[in-house]
Amino acid sequence: LALAVGFAATGSLALALARSEREQRDARTAAETARAEADREHKAAETASRKLSRALADARTAQQATDSALSAAGVVIREDVRTLAALPGFTDPALRGERVRLAERVREYRDRIAPRAKDVEWLTNLADVSHFLGYLEFTNDNQEDAAREYRSAADALARVCKLTPADPEPRARRAYSLLNAGNALVNAKRFDEAAPEYRTAADLIDAICAAPGATGVRFKQAAETWHQIGHLHRLRDQPAEWLRATETECARRRTALACAETEQNGSYLPVSLAQAAASEAHRADALTRLNRGDDARKARDASAALLARARGTAVRGPN
Repeated sequence: LALAVGFAATGSLALALARSEREQRDARTAAETARAEADREHKAAETASRKLSRALADARTAQQATDSALSAAGVVIREDVRTLAALPGFTDPALRGERVRLAERVREYRDRIAPRAKDVEWLTNLADVSHFLGYLEFTNDNQEDAAREYRSAADALARVCKLTPADPEPRARRAYSLLNAGNALVNAKRFDEAAPEYRTAADLIDAICAAPGATGVRFKQAAETWHQIGHLHRLRDQPAEWLRATETECARRRTALACAETEQNGSYLPVSLAQAAASEAHRADALTRLNRGDDARKARDASAALLARARGTAVRGPN
């Protein structure tokens, strides 16, 4: 019996040691993967900075900064911006130095093209670059500078809207820049300045949603805008206004969800369901703040049902 116990103990110890070694190997592998990913993102940021420097140098060293040279630099900026913004670690503190250098180069380019921004192409270019500068300042936690850049983007897009009144795209993009300006101002605790930015953004995107042919993407943007308006009311301890904003948020989410279902976008449906669930949870929080417990429970039940549908849809996939 003692021998059997000894064998059992030895076997258990061996299993524990094997499991510990496997866990250590897994941890080392995860750490090595994380380091490799960080190195890859650093190299991507450095490569983008070098490409931008070369493009700007080409425009700067020309006898006269031609439209074609500046336009080519703008293409490089927009392409690399999308690449960098998609990197999971681009907002990490370790890349702050690269973001600062990138902002300096992009701001130099923006200042060079500003005098040319008189038609749709150059105004759109100016808006793109200004919005990205806002994003860089936002990720570097320079919130007031971020708000200023986002507002610059919105101003350029307002001029585009006047030149293309029938096109909803510039209005939607202007609304998005104003939404981000409001977010930066909220982060800077400048609530009174954030409110009108949010209100204008909501007016713009709601008008687009009210027009025939509005897509689920537009209603999603509207829902996100109303969520931020509700968040601002929550911070200002205005529960009735917070509830009204979350109710509008939920209404926009429901329409976005209906669009996802009718558009038969199977890959996006679980996301729409999960977002609608989150909006119902926001509404439940506002109802709780107003001591409307029964209504809050119903909203949480609705959120749970939507989340269950999202999980089920993600497992099954499109029919």
